[in-house]
Amino acid sequence: MDRAYQLSLDAKELAYSQLVGVVKTKTAEGMVPNFWQPQQISYDRTEPAVAAKILHEMFSKYSDKWIVKLLYFDCADWIDWFFRKRREPPHNLIVLGSDPGLPTSDTPNMQAARYESGLDNSPMYDGPDSWFNTSSNHMMLYDVGMTAMVMMELRALANLSISAFDPPRLGDHALHTSRLKELQDLTNTHLWDDERGAYINKLSFNDTFYPRVSPTSFYPLQSKTATDAQANAIVGKWLLNKTRFCITPDGSLKGNDDTCYW
Repeated sequence: MDRAYQLSLDAKELAYSQLVGVVKTKTAEGMVPNFWQPQQISYDRTEPAVAAKILHEMFSKYSDKWIVKLLYFDCADWIDWFFRKRREPPHNLIVLGSDPGLPTSDTPNMQAARYESGLDNSPMYDGPDSWFNTSSNHMMLYDVGMTAMVMMELRALANLSISAFDPPRLGDHALHTSRLKELQDLTNTHLWDDERGAYINKLSFNDTFYPRVSPTSFYPLQSKTATDAQANAIVGKWLLNKTRFCITPDGSLKGNDDTCYW
């Protein structure tokens, strides 16, 4: 899907083809699989949800309602799937997982759950296999990045339900907005670490932070979840800090040198 977004900058038809080709692999369960090929599909796991966001960006650029009507309901089904399949109590935030891989005989496991992130080797998921709950088929780690991407999708779907349909789909808009607000409140309550000044993943089985700050810690900024104070804290303490991510305000890296932490 990232290719579809890149192509949409100046190759609309190719971008549409790419996005349709990926989203229409949606399974009967409602999720877009992690991978699809003619004789093998990852029925057990999905991938980071960004389709509605890309669709919204394309619509904002080209104003083609037909592509929205073709894909909107598939994108909404995918988010429904996340709400059914990837919320872990007690805080009901989004986690990674791996379900029984029917019709194959794959056994859900921690590594397959890692693959769902799209960041297969990230140190955020270096925990032991015991982190995988074999009853829920979830990694017992509330995931800032995946939660924020679901929120980003909900924002895009809410906007599309009003701007791309005539008459507007007011019921859809209310549902997407309500779900977004719920996840925003849960994220700010449970995944913001005041001490570190960042959004951080948290272990669901003992309610403690797993302190691996990565680019996904900034994703709640895209979903408009962070307050001004939180945004200022994470940008100042982490993004622009030369002992941390060492990004310059204009993104050029101009003036950075080997003293930068990364």
